[in-house]
Amino acid sequence: MRVLRFFALFAIVSTSMWAAEPVGWLRYPAISWDGRLIAFTYMGDLYRVPAEGGRAVQLTTNDAQEAMPIWSHDGKWIAFSSDRNGNFDVFVMPAEGGPARRLTSHSAPEWPSGFSHDDQYVIFSGWRGTAPASRAFPHDELPQLYRVPTLGGPVELVLSTPAEAATESVDGRWLAYHDKKGVENPWRKHHASSIARDVWVYDAVEKTHRRVTDFGGEDRNPVISSDGRWIYFLSEAPGSFNVFRIPFVGGTASPLTSFTTHPVRSLTVSRDDALCYGYDGAIYTQRVGAAPQRVEITVVRDRGRDEERRLSLSNGVGEVSAAPGGKELAFTIRGQIFVVPSEGGAARRVSQDAGPHRDVSFTPDGKA
Repeated sequence: MRVLRFFALFAIVSTSMWAAEPVGWLRYPAISWDGRLIAFTYMGDLYRVPAEGGRAVQLTTNDAQEAMPIWSHDGKWIAFSSDRNGNFDVFVMPAEGGPARRLTSHSAPEWPSGFSHDDQYVIFSGWRGTAPASRAFPHDELPQLYRVPTLGGPVELVLSTPAEAATESVDGRWLAYHDKKGVENPWRKHHASSIARDVWVYDAVEKTHRRVTDFGGEDRNPVISSDGRWIYFLSEAPGSFNVFRIPFVGGTASPLTSFTTHPVRSLTVSRDDALCYGYDGAIYTQRVGAAPQRVEITVVRDRGRDEERRLSLSNGVGEVSAAPGGKELAFTIRGQIFVVPSEGGAARRVSQDAGPHRDVSFTPDGKA
């Protein structure tokens, strides 16, 4: 099989490197514990913005992908995952900006979900094969729960059972998480099976687990309220992910949002129960019993020296479509669409926005 080599020009055209730009597809929003600020990911970098909206401050600037920011309770630190060293490791950085400190260096991907109640540790999910007594066969798709000192140090196993999106109660006794019983794409919609995720609570004193939800589909991302009365979580019970809450002691879950077109993602909750989540590429905040409020955000993006790059690539291509007549090929790589002569050469980028693209094909006349 002949390997088609091509040159891809990744270029972003702007009248000013420092001009504010409209933003879309903001990911992994996380509200601070005091409810004043929101951290999020945009085009692979971390940003911080007031909870009421406005101009966002860029916190990271590099070619890596940064994801899943979380706040320490005192507001001094943001932990996140980054692949700047080849795979996703846990990092921590000052919330005001500054150098990031690498906390983990394992070969498997690791994802932070919360700080301990006293901010001394960052809690994260990963697979290190360190629990021979685990009830589940060790597998890199069935992550266990760990913690690492916020200032750096040895990693400790918290739970050997597969667990994700874990957050502690304010007194540190309770740990809410969703389980993972099998291998399934987390972005798949309308998943209902015996391996669908459920919300659980772990009692660190009694060393016991309690199942909170038993919906046949997906329940995820639990957060215990600061007063300990409620567990907020995302459920696909209405057909699309929405925010629910259920009494901590058990009972009937009640919906707090009613979105229908797209799923709600990345739920976080502040100390005074201000909800923050992502929906259709935008960030929303909401008080219980009130309507969702879209957070209007502008970004001044520092593109630095990588405003334009020419890369020679021979792998990583996703979908490929041949033009009528076969003279050109359209393909996706790094989420963007390019067109290249069939014999190879310089590829021309035809997609311009930051969102991912797929299902590429030519029109019958080959003009688009």
